[in-house]
Formats: sequence, structure tokens, C-alpha cells
Amino acid sequence: MPRTFPGTLRRMLLGLAAMLLLAAAVRWMVSRPVVRFSLGRATALVAAPGVKSFAVREEDGSWRLYGCSSRKPGDGQQLPGPVLGMPALQADGSAYVLTDEGLRWMHGSEALMPGGEVLLVIGHDLLPAGCRLEGVVGGDLPLLSAPMSAAGGPAGPRKLLLCEGAPKTPDLRTVFDAEGEAQLPAGAEPVLSRNSLAFAFVGARGWEAWSLDSPHLARRVVAEGCARPGAVFTPDGRALVVPGRTDGLWLLGLADGRLDLMADGNLGVSRRVAHAVGFRAQPPLMVAPGWGLDGWLQIFQTHLSGGGRTAFGTGFMHHYGVVLSPDGNLMVYAQASFDEKSDEPFVEELYAFDFARPGEAAQQLDTRAGGGAAQGPYFVGDKGSLVYIAQGEARRVELLPVPVREESP
Repeated sequence: MPRTFPGTLRRMLLGLAAMLLLAAAVRWMVSRPVVRFSLGRATALVAAPGVKSFAVREEDGSWRLYGCSSRKPGDGQQLPGPVLGMPALQADGSAYVLTDEGLRWMHGSEALMPGGEVLLVIGHDLLPAGCRLEGVVGGDLPLLSAPMSAAGGPAGPRKLLLCEGAPKTPDLRTVFDAEGEAQLPAGAEPVLSRNSLAFAFVGARGWEAWSLDSPHLARRVVAEGCARPGAVFTPDGRALVVPGRTDGLWLLGLADGRLDLMADGNLGVSRRVAHAVGFRAQPPLMVAPGWGLDGWLQIFQTHLSGGGRTAFGTGFMHHYGVVLSPDGNLMVYAQASFDEKSDEPFVEELYAFDFARPGEAAQQLDTRAGGGAAQGPYFVGDKGSLVYIAQGEARRVELLPVPVREESP
């Protein structure tokens, strides 16, 4: 009897090869084209949603301001320095930096080479000792902090100061309400709203949200007993999403201080990776990681209006670091496996997912060492330009539209 096994095996291998080729062709047709650019060696990034510039800290400690169309190292303009702390970006792409000379401002443009006019906003001699630039509120005005008193030193609570009229007609004012000055606890970092004149931090009684609509007297509301980390402002800047005293997501209204239950769940804050949250669709959905019962960070979509909450996906990996494109259709996130209680190094992968094509798998973009601070990813500009640091290099990628498949006649 003739042996037919080799022929059968050959046919099986040919069939498998044909299937792999078909799968590769299908993946090519549905994958989003990615154009990659290297901006050179870097150690940190500063970016903000919708802003058409971003700042890169180079290996020598200097900072450079790039436009969202930059393609190579040196395309940006060097920021005045040495920079103390981190730069802060205005909505128009301009940048504030704190230096030994004082608070300075560099004008940004939408051109390929941002930056130009440099102004000294407030000289060093007019700033409180130990001053620190916290960022910008409302997308425009710098917020600074300084020790409450010389006796308190850098380790004590800090007062907060808003630089109204910056950069051309600066007026540095201490933030206070009817009860007294805003006091940022030692070691705390305020959360700043880019769409309203507001900021928040965890105070003695819970999350405090401060509104700066009045030039002379701020308004403070407090989420009593809600002190867990991770709070974020809603897209319109009118409310603060805070973790509940024990569980749940709550909305703290800035106008009236009302605290309303938004949804079950939690804001997945990890000590090992940066916390990032995005918003998409109308009415808006918050897209954020949350801790599951199995101990993994998983991405959820939660309705701000309350009630609805759905998981983006599940698996035996952590999913986190959410950023969304300006139109809300593209989500880039990180995936990794790590022990929250360990300090062992780990590797993370960056993925892109298209909400407009929910039936298609996420597309892997890059791999890098996990857990780095100020490494991105961040969307910049008003399209699909993404920046991040990987392998010690600042990278910008353009996520182009998925090619249209031609229909057979």
C-alpha cells in the first residue's frame, strides 16, 4: 500500500501558508499606516491635548519646543533656561518656563518651527523664594506655588499664586477664598483644568476644587472624605470626577459643591505607571483604567451622566495610559504585565485602537521599558500625531487614515 502521509502533510503546509498569506493581506488592508520620525535622544516630554506644540527635555537637561509636524532633531526652538522644573504649555502652543531669571514666556506658532519672541514675565526678584511653576489653568494662565512661610521651608505646605494677565500684563495674585488662602499640602501636586479657571488637590477634608472666575475671591468646594488619588476634571471644566470615600466614581460640581454618584468602579491609580484618562463622544464618556477584582488594570468607558459603564477589554495583562485623539476616535494605550508590589523592571507595548472600527483588533505601535515618568504617549495637534519616548528617544508618529478597500466590480 502506498504511503500518502507526505502528500497529505504537503497539502496541509500549503494550505496553512495560504491562510497565513491571506491573514497578512487582510491585516495590511485594515491596518492603519504609521509614519515614524525620530527627534533624537530625550529624557522627558510635556504635551497637552489639542495643543500644536510639545516640549522635549534633551540629554543635557535643556528643553526644546517642537511643533506637531516636526520630523527631525533640532526642528524645534530651544527654550530659555536652565529650566527649573517642567515647562507649561498654553493653548496656542506658547510655553512658560521658570528659570533663575524668573518666569519667562516663549511665543509659539503653528509653523513647523515653533517659538520666537521671548519675554521675561516676572523677574526673579519679584517672585517668592522657593517658587515653582505648577502649570496653566484655563489653557492660558500660569499657576505657581511657594512655601507658606520661610520657616515652613520646601517641605511644608505651599500657597498658590495665579499670574493674571500673563504674559504681557502680569499680575501675580495669591489664591484665597472667604476662609483663607489655598494651601497645597507638602508633596501634593494640583490637578489643573485646561478648559476652565480651576484647579484641585487633596486637602485636609478631601478633594478641594477651586474656581478662579473672580479676580479677587476664589470659590472652593470640597468632596468631604474623598481623598483617594486620581481625580480629573470633566471636559467642560464644570465638575471634578473624584473617587468615593470607599468606592464608586462621583461628580463634584464646581458651582454648587454638590456631590453626585456617577458610576460604580474606581480610578485605577498605580504607583508603577503614570495615570492617564481620556474623554470621547457626545455626551462624553470617560475612558480610564480601573482596578478589577482580579488585580489587573483594565480600561473602562464610563458615562459622565451616570449609570453606564463598560469594559474595553479583559485579559491577564495591565491596560493603562489612555490617550485619545482630538476627534475621540483613536485611543492609544499601554499594555504590560507587572507586579504592583515589586520594583522589577518590565516591558510595555503601545497599542492604537480605532473606535470607528470596533470590530478590528488594536494595532501595536511600539515596545519600550515600562513605568517611566513623563514619557507619553500624548496626542498633539488636531489630528493623529502622537509623541512619546521609547529607548531614550523622542518619537513622533502620524497615524494616517486606514486605506479604503476597493470593491470588486
